Amino acid sequence: MEAAHIQWHSHEGPDEVANGLALCLLHHKALDRGALGLGETTGSLVDFSGQRIRRPRTRTLQPAPEYVDWHRKEVFRSRTA
Repeated sequence: MEAAHIQWHSHEGPDEVANGLALCLLHHKALDRGALGLGETTGSLVDFSGQRIRRPRTRTLQPAPEYVDWHRKEVFRSRTA
C-alpha cells in the first residue's frame, strides 16, 4: 500500500487525509497518470471493471470533493473525452 495524493502535492495538494488514498502501486500509478478516476465508472484496471472505490464509512476520512474535482478536471482521462 502507498499513500496517494488526489490533488498532487506539486500542485498545492495538502498532506491531509481528505486528499489521500491508500492504493497499491499499480492503482497509485494509474491514478497519477489519469487512467483511474474517482467517482466515475470508468472501465477496467485488472479485474475491477465498473466497480467504484469504496469510501471510508467515517465521513471525516472520505476524500474531500474539491480534491476529487481537481483530479477529474486536471488529470483523469475519460474514455469518452
